[in-house]
Amino acid sequence: MTSLTSEIVTKDWSCPILPPAALEGHTDLVLSLIELKSGLLASGSFKAIKIWDLETKRVLITLSGHRSSIRTLIELKNGHLASGSIDNTIMIWDRSKEKAIATLEGHTSSVMTLIELKNGHLASGSVDRTIKIWNIAAKTVLITLTGHSESVHCLVELNNGNLASGSGDNTIKIWDIAAEKAITTLTGHSDSVNTLIELKIGYLASGSDDHTIRISALLNVVQIHLVETRVAFLHVIIPRWQHREY
Repeated sequence: MTSLTSEIVTKDWSCPILPPAALEGHTDLVLSLIELKSGLLASGSFKAIKIWDLETKRVLITLSGHRSSIRTLIELKNGHLASGSIDNTIMIWDRSKEKAIATLEGHTSSVMTLIELKNGHLASGSVDRTIKIWNIAAKTVLITLTGHSESVHCLVELNNGNLASGSGDNTIKIWDIAAEKAITTLTGHSDSVNTLIELKIGYLASGSDDHTIRISALLNVVQIHLVETRVAFLHVIIPRWQHREY
């Protein structure tokens, strides 16, 4: 007779719970926050970026160099930080050296948003109404995209490689970066577009000062340009989604 034994395996699925806390150290408005891949927190304020240990609630590093407030922060794939400021510049930071290793100059007004593209280039949107694509290593502007009539507030790279931008002109533009031009403009918001994300189902969600979230279809751009208007095409293909707001 075969003897069967059983073993109960237990796993601890708990995660650390941090008590409510106030992290104090900045002396001005905190305009940007990101969680780093290491679990640390990075914050941007007037002239300074601080790196925080959430468990000890202590500042580990303070990075100084901007001449005004830091509006946007991102962590690059190589672990460096990129910051966009009201001083019109973008700075690249090496945290291990606790200093800036590059300053990107080219915008003529505040830098509002930054994203790293899949190819490693950096995209920035500014109050100067432009989007710039940067080669970080060379510290050079590769492409300047123009077309918005007000500030560029947000950027997202789409799965197909195109770039979407939201603006204070109430519109969203879809850009073909390689062709260096906008290929379509999405309208419908009645106030500034502040945030964008691409949904898993292939639609674009946008949040606005008009108190709404709009869901827009990201159709094949060639198909969009084969019809007279985007609205007519959407009414035929996906009428339920055209005017959906939340």
